[in-house]
Amino acid sequence: MSKAEHSPVTLQQVAARAGVSVSTASRALAGNPAISEAVRQTICEAARDLRYTAPKRQKRSVTSPGLVTVIMPPISSRVLPDPFILELLGGISVAMRERNRDFVIGHSAPYDDSSLNAALDANPKGAFIVLGQSQYHNALNRQFRRGRNFVVWGLELPGQFYCSVGGDNFTGSQKLTRHLLRAGRRRLAFIGLAPYDVFTERFAGYRSALEAADITVDPRLVRSCDIAFEDALDPVNDLLNTGVPFDGIVATTDMLALGAMAALRRHGLSVPDDVAVVGYDDVALARHSAPGLTTVRQDVLKGGALLVSKLLRREAGLSAASERLPTEMMVRESCGG
Repeated sequence: MSKAEHSPVTLQQVAARAGVSVSTASRALAGNPAISEAVRQTICEAARDLRYTAPKRQKRSVTSPGLVTVIMPPISSRVLPDPFILELLGGISVAMRERNRDFVIGHSAPYDDSSLNAALDANPKGAFIVLGQSQYHNALNRQFRRGRNFVVWGLELPGQFYCSVGGDNFTGSQKLTRHLLRAGRRRLAFIGLAPYDVFTERFAGYRSALEAADITVDPRLVRSCDIAFEDALDPVNDLLNTGVPFDGIVATTDMLALGAMAALRRHGLSVPDDVAVVGYDDVALARHSAPGLTTVRQDVLKGGALLVSKLLRREAGLSAASERLPTEMMVRESCGG
């Protein structure tokens, strides 16, 4: 019998056979009522065909590893965080379940060095996944030197000591801008310049693509704003009301891009005929919008898996190197193909 025949069937194989995501397969086999009966039956049939056996969960003892706490960035006045953060939490959840570990979302939302220190100092021996870093990069460096167990979703910044996992924001935004330029768009607005490193990197990618095409960035086409759907309305209205010509929009998030598309429609403009629009993250809404949104995909399952595996290395006293996820441009109808 070959080595492959001895290998246990994985949940990923069951999901692939059923044509669903790993998280959907996991919830269906656990009896989650949110999964429809038809989908559940398809997944169960795939599991039976492959002779899949779910791994047994061990009961937690007093010596078992403790909870991992996910620290999320402030949500401003919004009830829910950005959809990308929710999808990233899903990726973390899948990776934690596969390792028989539990996690909680911390109730505090740090916004500066002192508030981050307070969140980590509340559990000195805890393990943390921190989503975001711009507001408290210096505190993260100090906490790392104190031996705290944490990893960060974010950039790899100059002088950084701690481990971070994140997408290549510069290259992703550069690809999107180049794509619009190749499609013949020359007056590209940028919406969503915010005081966070991830967004300044995306702006740098936009600027680099324009400069490579011998196009000077027009400051009248650059708009600072927050990153939710409704935050795009005023910048687009301003651009149209001031009469600054533009034929494309590069938005720093998908939700901003979808908001920009809605604002353009309210003014009687067509996407992409009048204005092409691109976003960033490839959240679920971007895949199902009309027209479909061209964007950059960040692999949340891989991102979640990397965050968890690197955190567990830190927890075991091992080193964990920062890692950047490659970018994948998803071309849809919002930019004309």
